[in-house]
Amino acid sequence: MMNLLCVNFNSTIELTPLLTTFLSVFIVVAGWWYNQARNRKNEIEKEARNHRLEMLKSFMDLFCLMVEKNDLVEIAPLNEYGEHNHYIPPMPLWEKVYVQIKIYGEDDEIKLYKEIMPVRYDIFLGYNWPCITDEQYSELYERCEKLSKLCIDKIRKELQLKELKGNND
Repeated sequence: MMNLLCVNFNSTIELTPLLTTFLSVFIVVAGWWYNQARNRKNEIEKEARNHRLEMLKSFMDLFCLMVEKNDLVEIAPLNEYGEHNHYIPPMPLWEKVYVQIKIYGEDDEIKLYKEIMPVRYDIFLGYNWPCITDEQYSELYERCEKLSKLCIDKIRKELQLKELKGNND
């Protein structure tokens, strides 16, 4: 009976390989889990960046379309109201960009786009649509230009490019 109660201290030597195995397995599993968590986070960030860039580019495309079409307006003859016939992209394009900005945009981008929309609706619902006044076009252009500068800065930031010095002119 006495023999059963005695502890043999030499048995700890036999536990060392087993403890080493468990510790090694724990380290491998913890490392695997940490690596998977970081990879998942990186994939989510990459997907979010792609959606944000697409959103920013969609507004820039809309603004560029408006600017390109209106480059020729200044030399065109005046309409019956004595104004230039400015091109304004159709409402569905504006709405599509608005939805993308609402989903993927940051507060400052959403705020600036919301400042554009009342002017846009006033133009579309105006008394002489599709002819808009030079004043309406100038107001819309100024607001769009402010957002386009912000978009350029954000795109460069997302792509980790240096900030443009003269973009705030």
